[in-house]
Amino acid sequence: MPLAFLPGIDELMTVLDRYGHDGLGIVFDVANSHFIAEDIAVALRRCRSRLALVHLSDTGRQVYKHDPCGQGTVPFREIPAALAKVGYDRRPMLEIISHDADRDIGASVKQLAALGFGRVL
Repeated sequence: MPLAFLPGIDELMTVLDRYGHDGLGIVFDVANSHFIAEDIAVALRRCRSRLALVHLSDTGRQVYKHDPCGQGTVPFREIPAALAKVGYDRRPMLEIISHDADRDIGASVKQLAALGFGRVL
């Protein structure tokens, strides 16, 4: 989480590798990673051994949000290849905060499918 005491994947993995049980996994949030200017593909490679779930939503880098996909600057076009490279083949979860969730989740699914997420949504 970008505003927590372990904001980046390196800090989180260091703690989990040192103190965490092998059964503990990571829920990787692309908006969090993007907000703190991590390279999402590098971060996914770093946590692949503990990657349990991927959350998808959009944000910019000035204000932290979980917007519908396409309303921020998260590089969604690059993410399907990064997920494939680490062997992630489960469905990601949309984590969108919206006043019109039905509309915005549906629109996000369509946009993500067009960008290569079709096999996993």
